[in-house]
Order: sequence, then C-alpha cells, then structure tokens
Amino acid sequence: MKFLLFFVALFAVSVSAQEEGPPPAQWPVAKEIKSGGSRARLALMEARARDGQIGDAQNLALFRFKVEQARWWQKAIDDETVFWTEYAESMVALCLKRAGEIAAAKSDAAALLSKTWHERAYIAPADGSAQPFWIYLPKNYSPQKPAPLVVFLHGYDPDISKAVPWLPGAETVGLFTDRGFILAVPYGRRNTDFLGVGEDDVLEVTRRAQSLYNVDANRTYLLGVSMGGYGVYAVGLHHPDVFAGLATMAARSDTWLWLKLDKRDIAPWKLPLYQADDPRSLAANAMHLPIFMQHGALDRTVPVQHSRLLANDLRALGAPFRLREIADSGHSFYGEDEPYQTALDWMKFKRAAPPRKISFTTASLRSNKSHWVEIGAFDDYAKMARINAAIDAGKIVVTTSNVARFTLRPPADLLAQANGNPPAPLPLFKLVINGTESEIDATQPIVWQSEKYALIPPEFAKNPIRSGPIRDCYRDPFLLVYGTQGTAKTGGDKNNVDKIRAAVFADEWQKFADGVPPMKADHDVSDDDRKNFNLILFGTRESNSVLNEIADKLPLELTPGGYRIGAETLPGVRLGLIQCVPSPFDARRMIVVHSGERWGAALPINHKFDLQPDYIVFTRRYDLSDGTNEALAAGFFDNNWQLPQAPAKEPVKGLPPAIAPQ
Repeated sequence: MKFLLFFVALFAVSVSAQEEGPPPAQWPVAKEIKSGGSRARLALMEARARDGQIGDAQNLALFRFKVEQARWWQKAIDDETVFWTEYAESMVALCLKRAGEIAAAKSDAAALLSKTWHERAYIAPADGSAQPFWIYLPKNYSPQKPAPLVVFLHGYDPDISKAVPWLPGAETVGLFTDRGFILAVPYGRRNTDFLGVGEDDVLEVTRRAQSLYNVDANRTYLLGVSMGGYGVYAVGLHHPDVFAGLATMAARSDTWLWLKLDKRDIAPWKLPLYQADDPRSLAANAMHLPIFMQHGALDRTVPVQHSRLLANDLRALGAPFRLREIADSGHSFYGEDEPYQTALDWMKFKRAAPPRKISFTTASLRSNKSHWVEIGAFDDYAKMARINAAIDAGKIVVTTSNVARFTLRPPADLLAQANGNPPAPLPLFKLVINGTESEIDATQPIVWQSEKYALIPPEFAKNPIRSGPIRDCYRDPFLLVYGTQGTAKTGGDKNNVDKIRAAVFADEWQKFADGVPPMKADHDVSDDDRKNFNLILFGTRESNSVLNEIADKLPLELTPGGYRIGAETLPGVRLGLIQCVPSPFDARRMIVVHSGERWGAALPINHKFDLQPDYIVFTRRYDLSDGTNEALAAGFFDNNWQLPQAPAKEPVKGLPPAIAPQ
C-alpha cells in the first residue's frame, strides 16, 4: 500500500540518525496527560497562537498548525470519537512537544527536524488560517544545485483533515527522491478539487518550494491522482506557463460526463461557471504544455472515457500529450509503484520557452494569463473569452473572441527573430487586431481595449483584481459582518438571525476549506477593516448598518414583499439573495451581500461555493440535476457593474458614484 492517511504529528518526534520516525510501539504518552497537564499546556499554546507570540512569520504559521492539530486530537478524545484513546493522547503530547520546539527555535524550525523532509505551513491571506504543506528532499540535495520539483495533488477523501492528511507513503516518496526530485505536497484545503482557495494553495506551495529550496523552475511538474488529477488539469490549464508538464492518474476531464448533464440543458448563468474549470473547455491552453494521462481501462469510478475524450481534443489541436491505458486495472492503480516510475521517466524535459504563437481560453479573470498574453476584461461574462496571438514577419497578429481588453508583453528575443533578416528596429513592428492594422512601439507593453470598455472610468470597470463571480471574493482577505440592528434580533443576541447565518457560513467554510474566517458585528467594523477586507455582509438594510450605507446603490435587494432588480420590484416569499459588487471603501476590495434564505441546503459541503455567479435571487426549492437552489434571477454584471438584461421598465444605469471606489 503506497498511500496512507498519515498522522502528521507522528513526524513531530525526534528522528533517529537514519531520519526515520520511531515505530508505533515507541510512541510516548506524555506524563502530563495523566495529571491533566496537557489541557493547560494546550490552552497556553492556543493563547500564544492567538497573540502571535512567535517572532518569525514562517515559524508562527507552523506553530499555529501544530497547536491546531493538538486541539483536533484533544477534541476527538473529549467527543469520544477515537478508537484508541491512548494513541490520541500521545498525538496531543507530540503536537504540543513539537509546538514548543517551534516556539523556541531561533531559525527555520521546519529544517531542524530532518534533512530529508520538512513539514511547513503558511498563513493563507483569504481567511488568515494556517495551511500546511510537506516537502521531501533527495538525500543528496544540495542548495548549490537546482533540483527538479514535483507538486503532488491528493485524491478525494471524506475524512481528510489537517490532523489526518493524505500523504504519500515512504516507498512512494522514495521513488521521487531517489531520482533527485524534490516532492511538494499541498494540503489543498481538504476536498476543494484544488479550485478557488484550493488552487491558490497549490500555487502558493509551488512558489514557496521554489523560494525556500534550489528548485529548477523549468523542471517543475504537477502530478495528481483521481480528484488530484482533475486538480492538475484545472490548475495547469488555468496557468499554462507555470509548469513544465502535467501528469494525471485516473483523472476526470469532462464535467458533463462526470455530472451526467447535457450541456444543452444547462442554464446560461451556470454554463461559464462549469466551463471555467472544465479541462476539455480549456484544452487549447495546452498547446505548449505536455500532458501525460494514465488511466485504468476498467475504472468504474472515473471511466477511461474521460482521458480518451481529452486525448482526442489534444490530438485535434496538435498539442503534446501521451495517453496510457492500463489494461486489467481499475481506479486505484495509483497505489502501486509502477505508474509513478513511468511518470518520472516521462519528466525529462523542460518548461517550454515563451512561444511565438499562443492560444488561450478562460472563463475567469482570475485565470487570465499565458506567457506574454494577458486578458484584462470580457465583453460578456456569461461566455468564455479567447485570444490567439502570433509574432511573425515583422508583425503581431491577434484575433479575439469576447475580449474587451488585453495586454501583450512579447519577449524581445521573439520580436527580434520575427523582425526580418537583418532585423529591423523593434519599434517598427505592426499590430493586427481582428484584421485592423496599426504601427506600434514593440519595446513597450501593448495594451488594447474596446471602445465601449474605454468609456468606463477605471475606478468602475471590472478588472482581474476586482471582479466576480462570488466564489472569487473568498480568495482575497474577507471578513464576515452580521447585522445587529432592528430586524436582526428576534429575542436577544442569541437569536440574532444575521449572526446565526454568518455563523452557519463560517461553519460551512471551515468544513470546506479548513479555515475559520474572521467575523464581526456591523458596529465593530473599523475603517481599516473596510480597506483591508472584502466585506461579506449578512442581513438587509434594516438589520445591517454597513449594508444600509450602500443599499440604495445596489443593483439588487431583498424587500419585505419580494426583491428589487434594477428599477423593478417583484413579489416573492422566503427568498434568498447573494450578490458581489465593488467596494466603495477600497479599489482592491469587493462586497458580498447575503440576504434572506440560506444557499445550498441540498449541496455537498465541497460544492457549496461552486455555482454562484455575480448575483442570484433564489428560492428554497432546488434543481435535482445539481442541487443548486432554483434561481429567479441570476447572471453576471457587465464591465460597468450594470445588469446586462435587467427587467426594469427604465434603463439600468449601473452603480451610482456612491458605490464606486473612493
């Protein structure tokens, strides 16, 4: 068995000269457990974690993670949910022991335990949580010699947690490190499919591995199994210039096949949300990104058809790929050594240099860049955007579909190669955009925007820093804000409806992303909070004072008898509303409004945040095909944050100046 759910605190003990942890029989039960001392020590450590009483930021994150692990095991003991109490008590002691060592460390605490594996953590900016990751080093690793890196993404496990993560077993790790590879294992925020904050976790771990170790960035590969294989597709195709290649095992690639949905039956507002992370919809992004797919021919969990369909797409595009079907194998063949050895044999090439021709497709401004091409805005956010750019014979030729703004930063060496023989001066390049030719200064970034987009003041317009859909607002620092005014209370603070709904959201977020977001009452929100956070406002203008400040300027709103959309008020009962709009308090920030009924009662916890566009008014009924609430109105704002097709009798003029950034 090559994959185990390792109890990470096991590795918090001192290692032997051979750098192997002690066998289970030697796991100690700390003396203080018998006297109840561990509880007091845990409380002390938690207080230190809250106060940030660790000088080094890197060590503080690791300290918080170990204390959190100790709390998890202690709670399991208190709730009587562990099979072996003595083992859980040992884990509490080990985690606290390691936390103490971290607190006392004068240098990088992760590197003090072992020369060949490092348990690390960082503070995630979105919710301020400590997120762990693990690094395994070759025995001959040298800081003076660049080493190739594999970032490994785990499969789905309903019981995964920071205390019980899914890590490769020692034999599997050895397959990588014996060949001189560094292996990095992100936690991925539980079972996020490595999307949203899970995707951010993968990218952050990749950046930290490349920063902390001597990594060859041109030989950094992404490898994943099952759910992690899907994550490899999503992350890699969202960012096709980051990794040298993508390797998957038993990975799904077709959203419609996986969910058993007919694309023709999908509501228009859902389609781009599905397409944003659908590997086949993004296949063109792999033109310069090699993909190696391994799949069991008898896989009943993720049928091999997934890999066959993607292979057909890549073949038609002329993109580099390899498909290996393993006869007589089902889904879990990745529990054996051989597929990893085969993948490592394949990982002998370097990341593609910036190419002269780029084709890039996206449905999200969060994933908007490939090499020297960057999309800055869409014409219509209910559709995917595409750009093709080529440097050839003294000109740059660009064709676009649904693109309102783009930036080109072509490398000088590519321009020189294409500028004739002998090469002419670079500023004499010509730019052809959708058939229209102009002369440009190719030494400067080339920025183009449509006439319509250019008319919008920059402080209003959607851009990659500040845009929908709603899910992306939880990828930046966010603060939950509940109302305390009037209708929020139905009998004291304990019955504050807004506070209860904010707490439910926080609980769902914790179960989904393993982090506890900060939460405040409306009257406690400071000026710094308004500038530094996306504010997630719960309630209505009557209950939430922060929401009341901007309610007149919002494009949608729940009313006592229904809802307002644009200038029209429509009847309804027991409705919910979620919308994201630009914050008037800071040009980097967003506001998300949650009013009325709770979203997603029929959705599994790992998909609570998937299918929410820029705005949605919904009922308590739900769609049997995917579990989402029935929508009365849903969609995407345009670049001026206007309703694109509002049912109002008068034209919707978008957000008045009071909601615009100040």
